[in-house]
Amino acid sequence: MPMFRLTQAAFLLVLFCIASPILSETLVRHIQADMDSRHADLIHILVRSMEITSGTFGPFRLVPVALPMNESRQIASLENGKHLDVIWSSTSAYKEKTLRPIRIPLRQGLLGYRLLIINTRQMDKWASVQTVEDLRQLTLVQGHGWGDVDVYHQAKIPVIPLDLEIAFKAVNLGKVNALPMGINEAVLEVKRRHEDLKQIVIEPNIVLYYPWPYYFFVNNDNKQLSQRLSSGLQMLVASGELSKIVAEYHGHYIEAAELGKRRVIRLKNPLLPTTTPLEQPEYWYSPATSKR
Repeated sequence: MPMFRLTQAAFLLVLFCIASPILSETLVRHIQADMDSRHADLIHILVRSMEITSGTFGPFRLVPVALPMNESRQIASLENGKHLDVIWSSTSAYKEKTLRPIRIPLRQGLLGYRLLIINTRQMDKWASVQTVEDLRQLTLVQGHGWGDVDVYHQAKIPVIPLDLEIAFKAVNLGKVNALPMGINEAVLEVKRRHEDLKQIVIEPNIVLYYPWPYYFFVNNDNKQLSQRLSSGLQMLVASGELSKIVAEYHGHYIEAAELGKRRVIRLKNPLLPTTTPLEQPEYWYSPATSKR
Protein backbone atom coordinates (compact mmCIF):
# COMPACT_ATOMS: atom_id res chain seq x y z
CA MET A 1 0.00 0.00 0.00
CA PRO A 2 2.75 2.56 0.86
CA MET A 3 4.46 1.69 -2.43
CA PHE A 4 1.19 2.35 -4.31
CA ARG A 5 0.83 5.75 -2.65
CA LEU A 6 4.43 6.65 -3.50
CA THR A 7 3.92 5.65 -7.11
CA GLN A 8 0.67 7.61 -7.27
CA ALA A 9 2.37 10.71 -5.80
CA ALA A 10 5.20 10.44 -8.31
CA PHE A 11 2.70 10.12 -11.15
CA LEU A 12 0.83 13.25 -10.00
CA LEU A 13 4.12 15.17 -9.73
CA VAL A 14 5.00 14.25 -13.33
CA LEU A 15 1.56 15.41 -14.48
CA PHE A 16 1.99 18.71 -12.61
CA CYS A 17 5.37 19.34 -14.23
CA ILE A 18 3.96 18.64 -17.68
CA ALA A 19 1.00 20.96 -17.11
CA SER A 20 3.16 23.70 -15.53
CA PRO A 21 6.35 24.17 -17.53
CA ILE A 22 9.24 25.57 -15.52
CA LEU A 23 10.37 28.97 -16.82
CA SER A 24 14.10 29.06 -17.49
CA GLU A 25 16.33 31.86 -16.28
CA THR A 26 16.75 34.73 -18.74
CA LEU A 27 20.30 36.06 -19.04
CA VAL A 28 20.54 39.71 -20.03
CA ARG A 29 23.97 41.05 -20.93
CA HIS A 30 24.33 44.83 -20.75
CA ILE A 31 27.04 47.47 -20.57
CA GLN A 32 28.45 47.69 -17.04
CA ALA A 33 27.00 50.70 -15.19
CA ASP A 34 30.30 52.02 -13.86
CA MET A 35 31.65 52.21 -17.42
CA ASP A 36 29.44 55.31 -17.70
CA SER A 37 27.72 56.55 -14.52
CA ARG A 38 25.40 58.77 -16.58
CA HIS A 39 23.42 55.62 -17.36
CA ALA A 40 22.77 54.48 -13.76
CA ASP A 41 19.10 55.44 -14.14
CA LEU A 42 18.76 53.21 -17.20
CA ILE A 43 20.20 50.23 -15.32
CA HIS A 44 17.64 50.93 -12.59
CA ILE A 45 14.83 50.94 -15.17
CA LEU A 46 16.16 47.74 -16.74
CA VAL A 47 16.26 45.96 -13.38
CA ARG A 48 12.71 47.02 -12.47
CA SER A 49 11.37 46.08 -15.92
CA MET A 50 12.75 42.57 -15.44
CA GLU A 51 11.73 42.24 -11.78
CA ILE A 52 8.14 43.34 -12.33
CA THR A 53 7.65 40.72 -15.06
CA SER A 54 9.19 37.76 -13.21
CA GLY A 55 5.78 36.26 -12.48
CA THR A 56 5.00 35.99 -16.18
CA PHE A 57 8.39 35.49 -17.80
CA GLY A 58 10.34 33.78 -15.01
CA PRO A 59 13.64 34.45 -13.25
CA PHE A 60 16.41 36.52 -14.76
CA ARG A 61 20.03 37.41 -14.26
CA LEU A 62 21.68 40.59 -15.46
CA VAL A 63 25.25 40.14 -16.66
CA PRO A 64 27.31 43.36 -16.78
CA VAL A 65 29.79 43.47 -19.65
CA ALA A 66 32.96 45.44 -18.88
CA LEU A 67 34.16 45.79 -22.46
CA PRO A 68 34.66 49.44 -23.49
CA MET A 69 32.35 50.04 -26.46
CA ASN A 70 31.28 53.16 -28.30
CA GLU A 71 27.74 53.26 -29.64
CA SER A 72 28.65 51.88 -33.07
CA ARG A 73 30.31 48.86 -31.52
CA GLN A 74 27.36 48.30 -29.18
CA ILE A 75 24.97 48.28 -32.14
CA ALA A 76 27.18 45.86 -34.09
CA SER A 77 27.56 43.59 -31.07
CA LEU A 78 23.81 43.49 -30.46
CA GLU A 79 23.02 42.96 -34.14
CA ASN A 80 25.42 40.01 -34.30
CA GLY A 81 24.25 38.54 -30.99
CA LYS A 82 27.70 38.88 -29.42
CA HIS A 83 28.46 40.17 -25.91
CA LEU A 84 25.19 42.14 -25.45
CA ASP A 85 21.47 41.38 -25.26
CA VAL A 86 20.23 44.95 -24.70
CA ILE A 87 21.51 48.47 -25.25
CA TRP A 88 20.02 51.91 -24.69
CA SER A 89 20.29 54.75 -27.16
CA SER A 90 18.49 57.65 -28.78
CA THR A 91 16.43 56.38 -31.68
CA SER A 92 16.80 56.78 -35.44
CA ALA A 93 15.43 55.12 -38.55
CA TYR A 94 18.72 53.24 -39.00
CA LYS A 95 18.73 51.84 -35.45
CA GLU A 96 15.08 50.80 -35.67
CA LYS A 97 15.77 48.96 -38.91
CA THR A 98 18.92 47.28 -37.63
CA LEU A 99 17.65 46.39 -34.14
CA ARG A 100 14.32 45.83 -32.37
CA PRO A 101 13.27 48.96 -30.40
CA ILE A 102 11.06 48.99 -27.33
CA ARG A 103 9.23 52.24 -28.09
CA ILE A 104 8.72 53.61 -24.60
CA PRO A 105 11.00 56.61 -23.86
CA LEU A 106 13.18 55.60 -20.91
CA ARG A 107 13.63 59.13 -19.57
CA GLN A 108 10.21 60.26 -20.72
CA GLY A 109 11.86 62.23 -23.54
CA LEU A 110 13.56 64.56 -21.05
CA LEU A 111 16.69 64.77 -23.22
CA GLY A 112 14.68 66.67 -25.83
CA TYR A 113 14.71 69.79 -23.63
CA ARG A 114 17.80 71.89 -24.41
CA LEU A 115 19.08 74.82 -22.41
CA LEU A 116 21.14 77.50 -24.13
CA ILE A 117 24.68 78.21 -22.97
CA ILE A 118 25.37 81.80 -24.04
CA ASN A 119 27.77 84.68 -23.51
CA THR A 120 26.57 86.87 -20.65
CA ARG A 121 27.12 89.97 -22.81
CA GLN A 122 24.46 88.68 -25.25
CA MET A 123 21.69 88.40 -22.67
CA ASP A 124 19.75 91.34 -24.15
CA LYS A 125 19.87 89.81 -27.63
CA TRP A 126 18.25 86.62 -26.33
CA ALA A 127 15.55 88.52 -24.46
CA SER A 128 13.78 89.22 -27.76
CA VAL A 129 13.95 85.65 -29.12
CA GLN A 130 10.44 84.19 -29.27
CA THR A 131 10.19 81.93 -32.33
CA VAL A 132 12.08 79.60 -34.67
CA GLU A 133 12.30 82.51 -37.12
CA ASP A 134 14.13 84.52 -34.46
CA LEU A 135 16.58 81.64 -33.99
CA ARG A 136 17.35 81.71 -37.71
CA GLN A 137 18.94 85.13 -37.25
CA LEU A 138 21.50 83.67 -34.83
CA THR A 139 24.27 81.06 -34.98
CA LEU A 140 24.41 77.99 -32.77
CA VAL A 141 27.29 75.62 -32.14
CA GLN A 142 27.23 71.87 -31.43
CA GLY A 143 29.73 69.11 -30.82
CA HIS A 144 31.19 67.21 -33.78
CA GLY A 145 29.07 64.20 -34.68
CA TRP A 146 26.05 65.19 -32.60
CA GLY A 147 22.75 64.14 -34.16
CA ASP A 148 21.25 67.45 -33.03
CA VAL A 149 23.05 69.18 -35.89
CA ASP A 150 20.52 67.66 -38.32
CA VAL A 151 17.65 69.04 -36.22
CA TYR A 152 18.96 72.60 -36.61
CA HIS A 153 19.75 72.13 -40.29
CA GLN A 154 16.18 70.92 -40.86
CA ALA A 155 14.86 74.04 -39.11
CA LYS A 156 17.19 76.25 -41.21
CA ILE A 157 18.94 77.52 -38.07
CA PRO A 158 22.65 78.27 -38.66
CA VAL A 159 24.76 75.77 -36.72
CA ILE A 160 28.49 75.08 -36.64
CA PRO A 161 29.81 71.66 -35.50
CA LEU A 162 33.05 71.96 -33.51
CA ASP A 163 35.13 70.05 -31.02
CA LEU A 164 33.26 70.55 -27.73
CA GLU A 165 36.04 72.42 -25.93
CA ILE A 166 36.43 74.77 -28.89
CA ALA A 167 32.65 75.23 -28.93
CA PHE A 168 32.67 76.44 -25.32
CA LYS A 169 35.54 78.83 -26.06
CA ALA A 170 33.65 80.18 -29.08
CA VAL A 171 30.66 80.99 -26.84
CA ASN A 172 32.93 82.56 -24.24
CA LEU A 173 34.49 84.81 -26.89
CA GLY A 174 31.10 85.75 -28.36
CA LYS A 175 31.96 84.19 -31.75
CA VAL A 176 28.66 82.25 -31.76
CA ASN A 177 25.36 82.91 -30.02
CA ALA A 178 24.61 79.70 -28.13
CA LEU A 179 25.54 76.11 -27.39
CA PRO A 180 22.32 74.11 -26.71
CA MET A 181 22.76 71.16 -24.33
CA GLY A 182 20.51 68.78 -22.40
CA ILE A 183 19.25 69.96 -19.01
CA ASN A 184 21.27 67.24 -17.27
CA GLU A 185 24.44 68.44 -19.02
CA ALA A 186 24.26 72.23 -19.33
CA VAL A 187 24.40 73.14 -15.63
CA LEU A 188 27.28 70.75 -14.90
CA GLU A 189 29.30 71.76 -17.96
CA VAL A 190 29.01 75.49 -17.22
CA LYS A 191 29.96 74.93 -13.57
CA ARG A 192 32.98 72.84 -14.60
CA ARG A 193 34.35 75.54 -16.88
CA HIS A 194 33.35 78.74 -15.14
CA GLU A 195 36.79 79.40 -13.63
CA ASP A 196 38.39 79.49 -17.08
CA LEU A 197 35.44 80.68 -19.19
CA LYS A 198 33.94 83.45 -17.10
CA GLN A 199 31.54 84.79 -19.76
CA ILE A 200 29.45 81.63 -20.21
CA VAL A 201 26.04 81.41 -18.52
CA ILE A 202 22.76 79.60 -19.07
CA GLU A 203 20.12 81.76 -20.76
CA PRO A 204 17.34 82.10 -18.13
CA ASN A 205 14.09 82.29 -20.13
CA ILE A 206 14.18 79.89 -23.12
CA VAL A 207 14.24 76.14 -23.59
CA LEU A 208 14.40 74.46 -27.00
CA TYR A 209 12.45 71.25 -27.42
CA TYR A 210 12.45 68.48 -30.01
CA PRO A 211 11.45 64.85 -29.44
CA TRP A 212 14.61 62.88 -28.60
CA PRO A 213 13.57 59.54 -27.07
CA TYR A 214 15.97 57.05 -25.54
CA TYR A 215 14.87 53.42 -25.98
CA PHE A 216 15.97 49.95 -25.03
CA PHE A 217 17.03 48.00 -28.14
CA VAL A 218 17.41 44.23 -28.47
CA ASN A 219 18.41 41.89 -31.28
CA ASN A 220 15.80 41.64 -34.03
CA ASP A 221 15.32 37.92 -33.30
CA ASN A 222 14.96 38.30 -29.54
CA LYS A 223 11.16 38.61 -29.44
CA GLN A 224 10.84 37.23 -25.91
CA LEU A 225 13.12 39.85 -24.34
CA SER A 226 11.41 42.55 -26.41
CA GLN A 227 8.00 41.44 -25.13
CA ARG A 228 9.24 41.27 -21.56
CA LEU A 229 10.80 44.73 -21.56
CA SER A 230 7.78 46.22 -23.29
CA SER A 231 5.45 44.65 -20.73
CA GLY A 232 7.63 45.76 -17.82
CA LEU A 233 7.92 49.34 -19.05
CA GLN A 234 4.18 49.55 -19.64
CA MET A 235 3.63 48.47 -16.04
CA LEU A 236 6.14 51.04 -14.75
CA VAL A 237 4.41 53.79 -16.74
CA ALA A 238 0.93 52.78 -15.56
CA SER A 239 1.94 52.62 -11.89
CA GLY A 240 3.82 55.93 -11.96
CA GLU A 241 7.06 54.21 -10.98
CA LEU A 242 8.87 55.30 -14.14
CA SER A 243 8.09 58.94 -13.33
CA LYS A 244 9.49 58.41 -9.83
CA ILE A 245 12.72 56.92 -11.20
CA VAL A 246 13.13 59.84 -13.62
CA ALA A 247 12.54 62.27 -10.74
CA GLU A 248 15.03 60.44 -8.53
CA TYR A 249 17.86 60.78 -11.04
CA HIS A 250 16.92 63.97 -12.89
CA GLY A 251 14.57 65.90 -10.60
CA HIS A 252 17.31 68.23 -9.36
CA TYR A 253 18.20 69.15 -12.94
CA ILE A 254 14.55 69.80 -13.76
CA GLU A 255 14.20 71.96 -10.66
CA ALA A 256 17.39 73.91 -11.37
CA ALA A 257 16.34 74.50 -15.01
CA GLU A 258 12.89 75.81 -13.96
CA LEU A 259 11.45 74.42 -17.18
CA GLY A 260 7.90 75.38 -16.23
CA LYS A 261 8.87 79.07 -16.23
CA ARG A 262 10.60 79.08 -19.61
CA ARG A 263 9.10 79.76 -23.01
CA VAL A 264 9.39 76.65 -25.14
CA ILE A 265 10.52 76.92 -28.76
CA ARG A 266 9.62 73.67 -30.51
CA LEU A 267 11.56 72.14 -33.39
CA LYS A 268 10.94 69.05 -35.52
CA ASN A 269 13.32 66.11 -35.30
CA PRO A 270 13.98 64.80 -38.85
CA LEU A 271 15.66 61.67 -37.46
CA LEU A 272 12.48 60.39 -35.82
CA PRO A 273 10.86 57.32 -37.38
CA THR A 274 7.14 57.64 -38.11
CA THR A 275 6.50 54.93 -35.49
CA THR A 276 7.55 57.22 -32.60
CA PRO A 277 4.66 57.24 -30.06
CA LEU A 278 4.20 61.01 -30.03
CA GLU A 279 0.44 60.67 -29.52
CA GLN A 280 0.81 58.91 -26.16
CA PRO A 281 1.31 61.73 -23.64
CA GLU A 282 1.73 59.32 -20.72
CA TYR A 283 5.14 58.43 -22.16
CA TRP A 284 6.52 61.98 -22.25
CA TYR A 285 7.65 64.51 -19.68
CA SER A 286 5.83 67.85 -19.92
CA PRO A 287 6.77 70.95 -17.87
CA ALA A 288 3.16 72.13 -18.17
CA THR A 289 1.70 69.11 -16.40
CA SER A 290 4.57 67.91 -14.21
CA LYS A 291 4.23 68.35 -10.46
CA ARG A 292 7.90 67.77 -9.84
